[in-house]
Amino acid sequence: MSLSRQRVFLFWVALAIQSHLFVADIRAEDLLAEVRAGNKAALDSIHTLSCRMNVANPVSTIPQSQMSPVEYWQSGDSIRVRFADAFQLADSVRHNGVNRTSFVSQEKNVFSIRPVQSEQRMSRFDPYGSGLLTLFGTKGSPLPLEKILSQPHKIKGVSRQPLDGHDCVLVKMSFKFDGQATGDFEIWFDPQVNYLARRLTGDFSGSPDMPPARRESQVLKFVEAAPGIHFPAEAETKFLAGKKITEHQVVTFTDIRINQPLPAGIFELPIPPNSTVLDAIADREYKLDANGNESGPSRPLAKGMPTPSGKPGLPGKSGEPTASAPSSAPVSQRATTKEPEPMTRWVLYGLLTILAIVGGIWYVRRLRTAAT
Repeated sequence: MSLSRQRVFLFWVALAIQSHLFVADIRAEDLLAEVRAGNKAALDSIHTLSCRMNVANPVSTIPQSQMSPVEYWQSGDSIRVRFADAFQLADSVRHNGVNRTSFVSQEKNVFSIRPVQSEQRMSRFDPYGSGLLTLFGTKGSPLPLEKILSQPHKIKGVSRQPLDGHDCVLVKMSFKFDGQATGDFEIWFDPQVNYLARRLTGDFSGSPDMPPARRESQVLKFVEAAPGIHFPAEAETKFLAGKKITEHQVVTFTDIRINQPLPAGIFELPIPPNSTVLDAIADREYKLDANGNESGPSRPLAKGMPTPSGKPGLPGKSGEPTASAPSSAPVSQRATTKEPEPMTRWVLYGLLTILAIVGGIWYVRRLRTAAT
């Protein structure tokens, strides 16, 4: 083969490779847009939610029989969580921009009033985070996929991959948290359950406060809680340091009711009698007597007082503040949803076609010149 023909051959090989990579990128972009729209529609279709959560911690030293089922109610941004363990009855309400939490024990009653902080929940018991409806976020607070993709991130791959007999879409991405920590995630979204996540793995590194760690979460079972609306029925999460499991939680959801009326006054939480009230909005600490009337002196809150939301840690770990449930805008739920293709894509298609035609004309002329 002559030198000129070798160059022509290499030119077409390079063009074919570039075309393949270009088409692959476009397919991945289309697939991610499909998952993004479908997942958002699935979450937006949940206007109200109530359920019970039975939480098991296989590696915990606390006897599980002393933990009651967690009761959960949600309507838009209003949330109520109630549970009892061996130490206290905890009842938390988020409503109209205020978190109100009651802790009742044999020794003392404490009532906390605090403003709602952005993307933070009032309890570690959260069906959205436990059931992979929300995933992770910059502040360690789980966010839905739509919000994650609106923040700085890097997509490393999008492809169709089977998972335990389900045809899923695997999204690989890296994400930087507040500070120096980074996370590399693989998330499997299932179109058969309206693009909800079935499995998530995350590898965390770069934090000066803790060694590298890994998170493994999976929804073990889904149910159709309302016509066309799927919801997790059982989910499992593990955190590992090396090969050692540092936290293991299995959550079973029961009495799931979606888009049904909630009890009247469910987001009202009065202050119990004989309570010590910690009011961060009014910057006051005071007490109520047995009749519910304020008694005794009032004083400003102690500065630097810890919040009842828990301690910081790895994203999604229990005891850590996490995002509230997504808003309930009335968006219809569909099995598949696609966004319109941008104009720039059609321009690229046209340029690729013109390049192929010009290359073909040049090649034909080259052959005719060589024959002459």
